[in-house]
Amino acid sequence: MHRAHDSDDSSSDEEEDLSDSGDDSGIEGKVSKTKKTKGSDSDSDSDDDSDDDSDAAEKGEADAPKKSRFLKGDDSDDSDSDDERTKVVKSAKSKRIEEVEGSVKAIDNAAKINDWSAISNEFDKLVRLVTRQANVAEAVPTAFIKLLSTLDDMLAGAQGAKKKMNATNSKALNSMKQKVKKTQRDYEAAVAKYKEDPEAFEKAALAVDAPAPAPKKAKKAAGAAGAEEEDDSFQTVGVKGKTITISSEGIYKALAQVLEARGRKNTDRSEQTKILEKLLSVATNTYQRIRVLLALISALLDYNPSMNTHMPLESWTAARANLDALLDELTAQREYVVREEAPDYDDQVERAPTPAEPLIIVRGSVISLVDRLDDEFTKSLQNIDPHTSEYIDRLRDEKLIYETVVKAQIYFEQVQLAEHLDRVVMRRLEHIYCKPDVVIQSLESHLPSLAVQSKIWPAGSASSSSPDSTALVRALCVHLYKTDASLLRTRAMLSHIYHYALHDNYYTARDMLLMSHLQDTVGGADVGTQILYNRTVVQVGLCAFRLGLIRESQSTLQEIFATQRVKELLAQGVQAQRYSALTPEQDKLERQRQLPFHMHINLELLECAYLVSSMLLEVPLMAQAGNDPELKKRVISRTFRRQLDYANRQVFTGPPENKRDHVMQATKALQAGDWQQCVELVHSIKVWNLMPSEKAVKDMLQKKIQEEGLRTYLFTYAPFYSTLSLAHLASTFDLPLSTATSLVSKMIWNEELAASLDQVAGVVVLQTTELSQLQRMALALAEKASTLADTSERYLDSKVSSGEQRSDGVRTERTERGEGGRERRGGGRGRDYICVVATKWGNFGLPQRKTDRECLASGLLVWMLVFPLVTNATMLSFTQPALTGWHKGEKLVQRKLHFEDAVADQYEYISHNLPQQHRLFHSTRLSFLPFATRSAEDGRVWCSILCPSPDQPPHVVGSFISSPTPTSLVILADVWPGDPIRSTLIDGGLVAGVGVELETRRRNKFAGKVLMSAWNESKSRLGMEVSVTEAIGNCPKYITVDHLAPCHSSPVVTYDYPSVSPTGQVLSQDLIDHINSSPAVYLATSSGPATAGNPNPHLGCNHRGGPPGFSRVLPSSQGRTVVIPDFSGNRMMSSLGNIELDPKVGLAFPDFFTGNILYITGDAKNLFDGDAAKVMERCKLVTVVEITGFVFVKNALTARHVAGTEREESPYSPRVRFLIEERQAEGFMSADGGSAEVDARLVKAEKITDDIGRFEFALSREMSWKAGQYVILDCLDMLGGSVDYQHMTSEGNEKSVNEDGVRTWTISSAPSTDRLTITLRLVPRGTITPRLFRHLSSATALPPLTLRLLGIGGSFLLPPTPRKLLLIAGGIGLTPSLAFLGALAKRPADEGGWEVELMVSTKEPGVIVRLVQDALGAGDRPVNLRLRLFSSTTKILVASNGNFEVALENSRISKEVIFKSAKNFAPESVYLCGPEAFEKAVMEGLEAAGVKGDLVVREKFTY
Repeated sequence: MHRAHDSDDSSSDEEEDLSDSGDDSGIEGKVSKTKKTKGSDSDSDSDDDSDDDSDAAEKGEADAPKKSRFLKGDDSDDSDSDDERTKVVKSAKSKRIEEVEGSVKAIDNAAKINDWSAISNEFDKLVRLVTRQANVAEAVPTAFIKLLSTLDDMLAGAQGAKKKMNATNSKALNSMKQKVKKTQRDYEAAVAKYKEDPEAFEKAALAVDAPAPAPKKAKKAAGAAGAEEEDDSFQTVGVKGKTITISSEGIYKALAQVLEARGRKNTDRSEQTKILEKLLSVATNTYQRIRVLLALISALLDYNPSMNTHMPLESWTAARANLDALLDELTAQREYVVREEAPDYDDQVERAPTPAEPLIIVRGSVISLVDRLDDEFTKSLQNIDPHTSEYIDRLRDEKLIYETVVKAQIYFEQVQLAEHLDRVVMRRLEHIYCKPDVVIQSLESHLPSLAVQSKIWPAGSASSSSPDSTALVRALCVHLYKTDASLLRTRAMLSHIYHYALHDNYYTARDMLLMSHLQDTVGGADVGTQILYNRTVVQVGLCAFRLGLIRESQSTLQEIFATQRVKELLAQGVQAQRYSALTPEQDKLERQRQLPFHMHINLELLECAYLVSSMLLEVPLMAQAGNDPELKKRVISRTFRRQLDYANRQVFTGPPENKRDHVMQATKALQAGDWQQCVELVHSIKVWNLMPSEKAVKDMLQKKIQEEGLRTYLFTYAPFYSTLSLAHLASTFDLPLSTATSLVSKMIWNEELAASLDQVAGVVVLQTTELSQLQRMALALAEKASTLADTSERYLDSKVSSGEQRSDGVRTERTERGEGGRERRGGGRGRDYICVVATKWGNFGLPQRKTDRECLASGLLVWMLVFPLVTNATMLSFTQPALTGWHKGEKLVQRKLHFEDAVADQYEYISHNLPQQHRLFHSTRLSFLPFATRSAEDGRVWCSILCPSPDQPPHVVGSFISSPTPTSLVILADVWPGDPIRSTLIDGGLVAGVGVELETRRRNKFAGKVLMSAWNESKSRLGMEVSVTEAIGNCPKYITVDHLAPCHSSPVVTYDYPSVSPTGQVLSQDLIDHINSSPAVYLATSSGPATAGNPNPHLGCNHRGGPPGFSRVLPSSQGRTVVIPDFSGNRMMSSLGNIELDPKVGLAFPDFFTGNILYITGDAKNLFDGDAAKVMERCKLVTVVEITGFVFVKNALTARHVAGTEREESPYSPRVRFLIEERQAEGFMSADGGSAEVDARLVKAEKITDDIGRFEFALSREMSWKAGQYVILDCLDMLGGSVDYQHMTSEGNEKSVNEDGVRTWTISSAPSTDRLTITLRLVPRGTITPRLFRHLSSATALPPLTLRLLGIGGSFLLPPTPRKLLLIAGGIGLTPSLAFLGALAKRPADEGGWEVELMVSTKEPGVIVRLVQDALGAGDRPVNLRLRLFSSTTKILVASNGNFEVALENSRISKEVIFKSAKNFAPESVYLCGPEAFEKAVMEGLEAAGVKGDLVVREKFTY
């Protein structure tokens, strides 16, 4: 009846609307049904209404049909609601506009979910509606024009997700492109006008559509204007057009009107909030502010739960800020108290403390507001995707809600509201009980100074300035133990136990759990408490496992894994049941119980701990059972046995693919006695790195496996031996003899092994005992009786617990029976969240072990740093791309290098979080971390080098870097003086890093922002958490292999110029030498601020490597410019693309031999093609950095090169490419300086040996050079004229990646003008010399070879005047000496004599003699030469050969040999050419002989 009456009422209302809708202008009309009753206020609202409105109301009331007063809602019952109801008369035009706006809104909603089929249908409808309006001469709606202007962006954004669309959706998207283009052409002028100035377009449209004002309204408006002149206070229109006066005098009346409208139909909650905020701004005293704040917080918390899963963040933030303001007000003004129970008082009367009423009690509930706010925070975490940065950002608000909870605690302590105080203390405890120490300390450090007033825990006082988390949790729990609320006492006890277990205080946690008898009573608790109990029991089991208490751990975890509902019992997910289904209401209730993601206990780690514990117990038990059928029935873990049986039934067994496979194969290896294989398999389970001390856990597991392997061996082979040597047992299982003896003794004492110890002989004397049939039956009966007793206990416990109605209406688990009375697995949908641990706790009698874990960083708010088990760090690797395309700078570089199309889709390789292998890599493999930051003051970019403390064990999770979640990295590093990160790191700032493992050439990059950071007092220790938004792996090219180890350092800042002017301080020569000897530079870049072309600004950090000295300092810049060449890479051009958008870069040049590091910041520019070739030879792309600041720190790095290991250059690294200025300084003559190109035509090829050849070239144009110089030849034609791009290649062909066909060879012939000769050694896997050596064979018909000569240069030249020369050559380093000898043989007749001693280290002395003879034979002048050949292939002999003496010595050119030669010969000049190690030994000998360094000329083979 009520529903029918409402229908009639609405129908009559429509008739009234239609009767008054003669005006087509769309003016809204209001019909009042206010009825004057006895006792009503006749001079309040009636005076405000006009006579016309009153007449209309009376007329409408008279015409209305009389209704039955017996019907609910009629007459007086419905009068109030009718008073508030507004009748709106809409014209046909308004309805048409609403239809258009509805279609536009539908298109916007469909665009959010990429439903282009719906968009296409709605767009067709919208075009029809707009056409209809045009037919009735109405203007085109603004909403339609606005939609047309934004559809291009929608279509462009959908292109990136097109590959993931189904065929229908993709087809609709293509159709929409054509429709939009056609429609935009029809409305081209309007769209262009809108895009030019949207605001002006909308104002013009509103002016056209605005109706003409009615005369009555003008009259009323004039009256209102007069009223405004009299009263300048704010006025807001409320229901029935009533005005709400916002002023301090009318604040209570306005507040009553707002509260009266709250909860009614069509009430605008946002408008109510705005009114209350205005009221708060005009409140003048404490009472007014308290009243308004209570109403405002309630209004903010009043959202529609059916529409939103959680409270909007903006509303939550505003509610928390207002609640803080309320608590501050109440704490400061103690004369005012908010309580739920308060004496009656007039809401419209001002109240203030008086002697008669010293305490003003305001009706309200602060604890309800705190509970609601905290619950909404938890709801938001439950419903936000935990794998996004939004979750991390939301989690950062925990310190804010924690501060509010503590403020509420202090307030309740002051007003002595015990019940409310207990509830808020429980809230505070729930925020910290499961967190590591550093997180708790950080939460406490953010508390206001008011927190020191707390009597429970005076945070911020001198005694708690660096609080012990255990003491804090204990103080809160002790307070709750005294409360009368049993639920709070139970939850406090469980939280206390959990915290002890988290900190490895196993015995304390175990004793508290047993003495509390919670396992007997928790079955009757609420679901939340049962979940907390399960989490606590699981944490106790993990604590036992970490401490090596395997049996205790397995017993604790056994029951929860036996249920096969681990995820559900821990409230970490809802598992689908096979024989039951959840109703929507039940599913919603289940999901509301789920814990936020960051509170999860990792289920994979939990299962691994359980399976490994079961393996260590079950394998010896199965070996002990042997073939005895009764003993085989003894099972410790049926879950483990089922999995093992399944693994044994498999016909083919491949490599382990998951953790269960690892444990099962490890079990088989342990059963076979192969404990080493078992250890290897268990250690290879990657989940152990989630442990706070991975190495300790692995060492413990190895020890346990060795011990259980010994026990298994004894059980298996005891029947076959009479004695066993203890020494043999100890050596077989790699155990100390004392440990092996102890194990055997325990087995004998526990009657597990029938044997005795002969300590004199050092053997175990085994005894064979056969049980009689009666004895076996008796043992079997005893075992069954024990099992029956345990089963009965559990059945009784379940019966006692079952059927009890809980507060939430859900019963505990019962067994449902299907047809035929068979039990259905899974039971009913009323689930029991309690896992009763039926364990013999009295057996836990091992000695107590205590651990003292120190905090890693004071005040560091890093979630899950020390103990990452509290996070659900599941082994998931997401491949969702972080980008939707390359930014403008990257595209520009790709286009200039002509491979834009080839890498168009490669941005998809950049992930939005860290893949699992990256997380493991960063957590366990790094000795240092290059890290990019940007200064907030001047925007300059710096690159830092972060290292772990040398006191920390290397490659242990948490000691340097850990990854608690796929989107976060936690870094704990040493920072030395001078590192720029000290001044540039800010919370919320953009950062980037590149993890490089030099030993394996692995490299992975990431970028993101700093969530939080903390320093110690001296700023030498940094802890921070980075939210990762981009991650990508990189190739190993150009990384020089080096072996690093931790090392203590004493950093000294030598140069400290963080900011220099263009004419200021420059790099000194020692810094230039530092750069020229570095095989790597770490480059930090920035993509600049957010723009339309750069929607996702970020920092980048990358590794640039090559041969030592590949980065050069431009000589003409006087130490102000660094040049870095670009070698062939993955062609993404992220770093160089960033430079195109923002020139500011940072460079870091570390030296792991000395520990020195050079930091540079500057402005960079990319040079392409010809511009690059003018700066550096043979380069098509270089980056030039103008230095704007630099810092040099000596002995800084705490990771150093390991002595005795060799540094291995990357096979992909090309030769050093010198700057053009450097070539010119050493006499380089470019062939381009002539009138035409110079060609070198091969005219003679002579074979010296199988791998040494001599090649003579004739030049097309005369050129001059000096003896000792080199020639640069372009051999690209020998490779077919071009080289295809390849990122990586097969082993041995690495040099081909950067192959440009250009070669630099020393000229071995005497100077000439039209011919030159080069002497080469064959490189078997080279690209040029094998092709050149084909010309040595006369049997091979090859076309004539002509190469382009690019230039001649070199500073390895003979002195201008005759003197005593000592020439020292290693191997092919002989070639410049051959040119020297040829030049001396052709010297002028009037030139004085030269005395030369040539020392050559060679394996082919005969070849060297021939080459020297040929060189001297080219001239007519005799040369006083003594040739000394050092070789291990011949005996010592001295011979004379023509004009020079030859001496062959069976030794190497060592430091001692050089010392004697220099002393005997006393050279005036020394020329040295050979490998680096060879030259180093020679230089040591020359220095020992007193030869000055300026007399030595060295030639390096760096080209």
